[in-house]
Amino acid sequence: MNKLKTPNKSIDRILLAASPLLKPLIFMLAGEKNMSYFMVINGNKPNLNDIAAIKVFPLHEDQEYIVETIHRNFPEFDDKNTYSISDQSDTMDLIPDMQEQVNLGENFNSTLFGQIIIRCMNVGCKIFVWWSDTVDYGNINKYLERTSKQEDMIKCILRQQNKDGNVCALYEPQKNG
Repeated sequence: MNKLKTPNKSIDRILLAASPLLKPLIFMLAGEKNMSYFMVINGNKPNLNDIAAIKVFPLHEDQEYIVETIHRNFPEFDDKNTYSISDQSDTMDLIPDMQEQVNLGENFNSTLFGQIIIRCMNVGCKIFVWWSDTVDYGNINKYLERTSKQEDMIKCILRQQNKDGNVCALYEPQKNG
């Protein structure tokens, strides 16, 4: 597990033992800002207009360190066809919300995050999802799990999220021919 940056060691021990669902509460009580999840897609832009809870915008309009992270680690993601996807709060709470819903027995595909992922996959997008506290921005590949199968991407996100909340996954659709 990554070394968490917290003001005291007892909080570190609590976080190590805490479920991913409790981490945001522990961070809040400790006066820490919970880090955000991010999602960037590359390829055909899916139709997500009917999902009011999210916004889709060109990568170059995102925060500078997000743009630099993508350019440094994924040079094949061209600016013309690369988009950031965020919920309206800019923290991508869709991932912890999805995990909670799945843990309560809901199907991944019926969650809001699941619907977004499936639509992106259906138009052939590459999808990169990560928790900002997970990675060394200069070397994402050290943490990254890559897959070309839809079911493996979904399993990867759920496994990582349930394990410790540290999601760092890339879906690259299989090329035909």
